[in-house]
Amino acid sequence: FIDHYVGIREDELPKSFDLSTAYPNPFNPTTRFKVSVPHQQDVTIIVYNILGQQIRTLVNQNMLPGYHELTWHGLEENGRQVSSGLYFVRMQTQDFHITRKIVLLR
Repeated sequence: FIDHYVGIREDELPKSFDLSTAYPNPFNPTTRFKVSVPHQQDVTIIVYNILGQQIRTLVNQNMLPGYHELTWHGLEENGRQVSSGLYFVRMQTQDFHITRKIVLLR
């Protein structure tokens, strides 16, 4: 689910952590995010439904610095397709967190 950009010079590394807004949004069946990681750190990115229930862990790993692209195919952990609706994508590190809204339309 993660594609790494290659050939990034050190002076082109991100200055801060970030999770871009999803594109496309609303989406069907796939959406993408850009993840900025300024220095190596443990990162988790999890999709939640509107009830706050965890739907899918997209990232749970130590990430290298750089820009990364993340794709979600609208699937739960067990591989089942989620239903149409509003979802939240939360990125968290030791000292940073951000939540983005995404909408799946069938």
